[in-house]
Amino acid sequence: MAFETRRKLTFGDADPSGAAYFPSYFHLMVGVVEEFFAHLGHPWAQLAQERQIITPTAHLEAHFLRPGFPGDELTFRVAVKRATPALVDLHHEIRRGEDLLWAADHTLAAASTKTRRGTLWPEPLRDAFLRLALQDAGD
Repeated sequence: MAFETRRKLTFGDADPSGAAYFPSYFHLMVGVVEEFFAHLGHPWAQLAQERQIITPTAHLEAHFLRPGFPGDELTFRVAVKRATPALVDLHHEIRRGEDLLWAADHTLAAASTKTRRGTLWPEPLRDAFLRLALQDAGD
């Protein structure tokens, strides 16, 4: 089952034309992913402090379909598409009501805070990713 949460676009999220500015969308998406990890029981601060693991973006591809505007209530949906011992592929859908505004495919890597090189996800987190990937494949 995909993770869902909401965010509201603010005046500061808009460019001079009044539409949401794509860097603001990405900033909101990072906060959603941080919330997603916490929902799985592995908050980023805990991963960094206790496990010395950070989660850099290895790949990000976005498709913008409709503009968003300040005051819009957005639903962010995050699904796990694939998980490996060191990577997780996420699919994001961002909607205003029923309208899909944009979607993104996002790969996160597990990396060591000590070596700044790739490492493995902690087994409980990897298992959670795999469970979600299987559930989402069945939807």
